[in-house]
Amino acid sequence: MLFGKTLVTLLASAAIASAAAISPIDNTPNALAERTTKKGHTTHTTHNTNNNHNTHNTNNNHNTHTTTINPFAKIKASKATWEKAAKLCKSGWSKRSEGEEWDDDSTGHLFDKRTETWPPKPPAGFAKVDIHEEKGEKYVGLWTFGLVTCMGVGVTGTQTDSHKDSRVMMHLVSEPTSMEGQWGSFQKLVKESGMTNMEGWMSIPDTSQELPANWDEDDKELNENVAEAIEGALHQLIGKAPKIVKRPMAPAIAHQLPHGTMQIDRHNNVEIDGHRVTQ
Repeated sequence: MLFGKTLVTLLASAAIASAAAISPIDNTPNALAERTTKKGHTTHTTHNTNNNHNTHNTNNNHNTHTTTINPFAKIKASKATWEKAAKLCKSGWSKRSEGEEWDDDSTGHLFDKRTETWPPKPPAGFAKVDIHEEKGEKYVGLWTFGLVTCMGVGVTGTQTDSHKDSRVMMHLVSEPTSMEGQWGSFQKLVKESGMTNMEGWMSIPDTSQELPANWDEDDKELNENVAEAIEGALHQLIGKAPKIVKRPMAPAIAHQLPHGTMQIDRHNNVEIDGHRVTQ
């Protein structure tokens, strides 16, 4: 009898151990995330909502995890194409000196039309946003000029704190060595402003008409890729799609104002190339 009881006990123990070995895996979201992390991978929440405390960006400033991602990291272009994009944008900003040289004469005729009074001054009630600059303002408007291949990017919103910015603008030059840092600074200004009900605005080059004479498919692809990257990053930052306006490049190279300009006034009305785009 003792042998029989011992055998039963051993069989029962084996059954319990077998059942534990084939018990169901915990597939709850937390368990899956924990297992993923243990395998050396990380998970990132990319939703933009007003009440999600785990998002990269929220309108009520309850961020608990903020990651700065380079939105331009996947853009590929030759060094010559990048340099051409930057040079074209700078040509819209600066007054060409007699000693200045260009790769070819295909855009030279545009400079013959330029006004002698350059650079222009910002309108009354506006602070100037320089090329390569991002700036926020509380009391006055923001204005930039000379946008050719550059991108004008703005954010407006509701502000309840008189000591914080009510609008932010950036004059982004297509240069791989500076774009990531400039975007990071712009993003920081927007987040620190604490604005709610935010709207995004983009002034981008029209790659289908009124082009520089030496424009080619590589130039078009680069500019469209940069614009797409900014659109996606801005959407994530403010939680909604930005308003995008395409404007011609050739008139801005020729310094034909208001081409190449973008402004946000102190009431957050937005104009691009002289046309009001806010409702």
